[in-house]
Amino acid sequence: MQYIDSQWVFSASDLTLLLDCEHATEMNIAYRADLLEVEPVEAEGMVALAGKHGIRHEERILQRLQQQYDVVEVDSPDRTAGIAGFVAAADETRRAMVTGAEVIYQGCFFDGQFLGYSDFLMRTDDGYEVYDTKLAKSVKEAALVQLASYSDQVARLGFPMPTDMHVWLGTDEISSHAVADYLEQMRQLRAEMEQRLAVPAAVPDPLWADKRSACGSCRWRETCAAGRDEARDLSLIHGIRGNQIKSLRQTGITTVEALGSADPSQRPAKVSVGVFDKLRSQARLQSVQDAGRSEADPVGSVSAEFFARGGVAKLPPRSEGDVWFDIEGDPFAPGDAGLEYLFGYLTAVDGCEEFTALWAHTPAEEKAMLADFVAQLQQRIDRWPDLHIYHYANYEQTKLRKLAEEHQICEVEIQQWFDEGRLVDLEKIFRRSFRVSQRSYSLKKLEPLYGLVRDEDVQTAGDSVVDYEEYLDLLAEAEHDPQRAAELRATAQAKLAGIRDYNEVDCRSTYRLDTWIREQAIG
Repeated sequence: MQYIDSQWVFSASDLTLLLDCEHATEMNIAYRADLLEVEPVEAEGMVALAGKHGIRHEERILQRLQQQYDVVEVDSPDRTAGIAGFVAAADETRRAMVTGAEVIYQGCFFDGQFLGYSDFLMRTDDGYEVYDTKLAKSVKEAALVQLASYSDQVARLGFPMPTDMHVWLGTDEISSHAVADYLEQMRQLRAEMEQRLAVPAAVPDPLWADKRSACGSCRWRETCAAGRDEARDLSLIHGIRGNQIKSLRQTGITTVEALGSADPSQRPAKVSVGVFDKLRSQARLQSVQDAGRSEADPVGSVSAEFFARGGVAKLPPRSEGDVWFDIEGDPFAPGDAGLEYLFGYLTAVDGCEEFTALWAHTPAEEKAMLADFVAQLQQRIDRWPDLHIYHYANYEQTKLRKLAEEHQICEVEIQQWFDEGRLVDLEKIFRRSFRVSQRSYSLKKLEPLYGLVRDEDVQTAGDSVVDYEEYLDLLAEAEHDPQRAAELRATAQAKLAGIRDYNEVDCRSTYRLDTWIREQAIG
């Protein structure tokens, strides 16, 4: 969205944002009208990586089309020319269409208010159809609304309304959809956007909104998060759902503390007794921890409540051969196909902890890593038939099955592990027996319970992926810069060392959590 030459200009992404979050749209309008005192934040971490790989995916498709068709590339508008720059780029696109270009790359549409750039316009017997590139493995509704807006612009230029619109997925498949199925929704969003822009811009009150799935990539995420925190909003409570928040607000319960101190008579009719009691207990725990936060201690005192034996009852007895396991994976490498690049596991025989790291940097190495891991574990099973493989959350189980199926190896052994109940998810065990005062039940949020403190450079799974991508970039740079190759490769290896350290701490943390759970169950 832009306010340029004394008029509003909105884009297809502005329409899809309106679909995802009206509040973010209001914030953008206020920001472009120079009314806000807060600044948006840029994409970072995994979101920034997804954007980078999305561009690479688009470039690969462009190169492929250039080998098959005569591709006309439309010049980007001259930003210094204002509205005139958009008009010029749109005229260039129209001329390419009129002359029958086979493929038009980055075609520009501008009708006075709407500004859009289609990845590709491909000629058909009747006119042109819109093709877009998305790194995802499936198409989201917002993407189809975006394509419908471009298809509508094709018709506005006097060409037949396209019948279909298409998405080149990250899997290299083309997903086709009927334009007619999304035109009305797109036009309603456009009408709503025009109505919003027709009235004077104003600062939203409050500056924050309820949490939703789009928050992770929103440029106003920090502003909203700070607002929810200051308001002590119910969304801070771990595990609470949107419909439960709505029901609680309708009964006058609007903060974490209010829910924690609520009595049974305040339970909304739509919230069951069991759920209400669970949410109250969670709210009480979080209230105590949050009240103890300070500048010197921003986390506060983390505590846990043992409420049922359902989880710990499923914890197998310890075996000397037990393994604590963690996988690191990159959803983008290599070539956006995804790669599990590190299998790490910890053992503790005779009280001596030992960490093993298995690496893979290509699909072939990934296959070999899986085979090596299974072989090592099978050797341990032969020695300790009662061993179990502990992990936290279901990523490891899911990836073991998926890799065995993809590479067509070790399927029998891994299925046998599942049948024998060797894989133990400590997250499920923890959740069925304990509540913790944190807003998240991720492994790292539980670590204060058993005194584990991280001081590694890599702190999160997202950091691990970012560093692995930097490792790959450094190696690629070394190939093209012989004079600095040694230095670049050394820096790349340092990145791997940091990832290894992070994975080792994750494995040790899983081991410590396992020990802590057993101690609480006995106590």
